[in-house]
Amino acid sequence: MQEILLTRKFKCFVDDSLYEVARNYKWCTQETRANGATNYIGKRKVVPYSMDVIVYLYRLAAGVPCCFRVRFKDDNWLNYQHSNLRIEDKRGRVYHYHKFNKESRYNGVVFDLYYGVWRAEFHKLVIGFYNNEVDAARAYNIKIREIYPNAYKTKINSIPILKKYEELNPRYMKRRYMHHG
Repeated sequence: MQEILLTRKFKCFVDDSLYEVARNYKWCTQETRANGATNYIGKRKVVPYSMDVIVYLYRLAAGVPCCFRVRFKDDNWLNYQHSNLRIEDKRGRVYHYHKFNKESRYNGVVFDLYYGVWRAEFHKLVIGFYNNEVDAARAYNIKIREIYPNAYKTKINSIPILKKYEELNPRYMKRRYMHHG
């Protein structure tokens, strides 16, 4: 456990692994009000591509995008240790860290940490954003077949449940035509 100094003479606690990243930057203190109580959190402003982006230290510690809630188990809003953070989705269900792997088992599919969804892409051309990995792989396959009618089997994802899924889910056909044509 390490301490990081914030402005207004506040200190926050982080794990050793996060300390190596966060110690090189100046962190500000932001006052927040939740449930009638005043709390303080650490943040800093980053300006990539001439746009202001606020980076919150607790989100950096949790390693999740803004579409997830981060709760503090001991109600100390300045304790950003991994054991003190609880990650929930918008409905309040607990998420575990193994859900946030960036790699997919399918070609052309990656997990977009910023938006918290699966992204299908072909040579950095974004095909679309999807809620699950299989839909993103399916969109990739459709795009590959449009570009290369005689595509090699190595480029196309083999998804054994594709035909069964399409037969059982007639709404998929509507979604497919909505996204691709």
